[in-house]
Amino acid sequence: MENIDHFYSRIIDLDNLIEKGYFNIIKDKGYKDLYSLLNNPYAKYDSLVAGYFNLKGLIENKKAYQFVKNNIKNIKMNKMKATIPILYTIPKDSNVRRPLKYPNFYSYCILANELVEKSNKIISQLKNNEHSMSKFFTYKPYDFEVTHRMQDYILIGHSYFFKTDFSTFYHSFYTHALAWLIEGKSKAKQKHTLKLFGNKLDKLIELEQDGETHGVPTGNLVTNIVMEYGMSYFDKELEDRLSNTTVSFYRYVDDLYFGYDEPKDLIEIERVLQDLTVKYDIQLNNTKTQSISYGEINRSSQLLDYFSNIKIEKAVSVKRFSKIFNNYFVIANNEILAGVKGSKKLLFSSLQYFLHSLNKYNQINALKAFVNTTSDIELPFIFKLVQIALTDSRSSERFIHLLEEIQRQEESIWPHDTTKRVVFTYLHKAFSEDPLNMRLNYRLLHYLKENKSEEAYFIFVLMEKLDWKLSSSQFKRIVNIYSLNEKNKIDDRYLDKIDDFNWLMILENLINLTRKNLCSADTYIFKETIKKINNMLYQDDTSNYFGTKHWLLKYEMIYMYVYENTGLNKYINDFYASNPKYKNIFNINTFRNNISNSKVNEFFIGLLDNKYSFRR
Repeated sequence: MENIDHFYSRIIDLDNLIEKGYFNIIKDKGYKDLYSLLNNPYAKYDSLVAGYFNLKGLIENKKAYQFVKNNIKNIKMNKMKATIPILYTIPKDSNVRRPLKYPNFYSYCILANELVEKSNKIISQLKNNEHSMSKFFTYKPYDFEVTHRMQDYILIGHSYFFKTDFSTFYHSFYTHALAWLIEGKSKAKQKHTLKLFGNKLDKLIELEQDGETHGVPTGNLVTNIVMEYGMSYFDKELEDRLSNTTVSFYRYVDDLYFGYDEPKDLIEIERVLQDLTVKYDIQLNNTKTQSISYGEINRSSQLLDYFSNIKIEKAVSVKRFSKIFNNYFVIANNEILAGVKGSKKLLFSSLQYFLHSLNKYNQINALKAFVNTTSDIELPFIFKLVQIALTDSRSSERFIHLLEEIQRQEESIWPHDTTKRVVFTYLHKAFSEDPLNMRLNYRLLHYLKENKSEEAYFIFVLMEKLDWKLSSSQFKRIVNIYSLNEKNKIDDRYLDKIDDFNWLMILENLINLTRKNLCSADTYIFKETIKKINNMLYQDDTSNYFGTKHWLLKYEMIYMYVYENTGLNKYINDFYASNPKYKNIFNINTFRNNISNSKVNEFFIGLLDNKYSFRR
């Protein structure tokens, strides 16, 4: 087993925090990690398919990366400006949505650098915390199998068990509570100096989210490390308060599990939890507080071992694979309806690992079974999977990984004849034609107008994977372009609420239209879209342009204009020539020579000068 200090040193490392930390990308090594997918403690916060972004490229661009490192050191905190994060909404359930906050990259890098500089302090605290099972951040070798054994060791032998969790933990956590936990509440409230590490973390988190103290940015490794570090003090205080009882416990991000032997100890657990959560302004989720059995704690999905329990011969027929897949789907669907933990993720992940394990002959027949039907009215297996992912976007990332595995296999088996790639050909045709094309475009427009980021982004990713693009008429509806005589016009304000990740997908489709031979009547799409983007992003005072809303969209629009011949430059130039009252916000020179530039502006201008794009 890897030395724990070395383990944390490679996690709390600036290269790792930037390359993999912003989107919290954990790359599996090999295909023996299915168990680690069952209970990834941070999976519920990781929703964005990050494959279209290129933070590894920043590390490889040595000049740009050195510029970043030079500009995030020795920062004067009292002069730092708060930045506005990207708000990316996801469904909590069928009725409630949660905003994920992706911080401005400048603010993220400063906090990441602070963790690296204080890594010894953080590592010492994490490694001495015996109660957290999420302090390893799913990095190997401390993956699910290892932490599961650790959980068993803590609870095994007890007579009674109790479970509770914190309500909307990341989304409602009070940032000042970090300082209270780390420094002690009275000390942190009396001494507001940023020389105290807890106060500094509190302040840096605030600056990542426009000065707000309600909630913390979700979905990135830096936040996870900060929260684990802060909650390690909660765990220690909980341990001390329960030291005279029979209680053992562990915490899994926001879930708490207790084992005890005396019934009166449950009263003490509840009393101490009430005291501590009030003290640190953390909300307990009373709807999920319950006494449970040891078996319920360790209950797992049948999908985990479904394929390993089936004997696979060297040559399996398409018909046999179809039966295997259909039986698998029945079990998966029943588990999803019953709310079995991990079933939605495992539906796609188990299939992904199973496909990879097959020999070439069986891969071919398994792929054919994905689209095989025995009658004209039967829905192919792949469509059942698509429907699950479309119905609940929280499983969409796993579906995309499965689709990528299918496409890798088809490209390997049929490298030159794309028509033989059965799954891709089937899906491309289905998604490119009505009625499915019409229905998905309707859903995409609805999701964008209703600010449903994850659902919209999933459809855009499907479009990229299946080589299906928006038509000019479909694009016009997306960006709210109507001719003068058309009815049902709506206000443009929804465009400003679309997150930057979806906006970049919209731009990709706009660039695709420039490559088509549109009739002259349709070219006004480009002029109108540029006008709408300008109206949305334009600021008279540009001194902190990149610290405000839509920082990523602003940055990439400039990168495209300066370094890429997308076909949009002509329309951008025409727009500003016709509207001299506006400064060209797509031209880097508009910002470069502003003597009032904030440090945020200087940071992004330097990245642009070093020819770095966040997109692949």
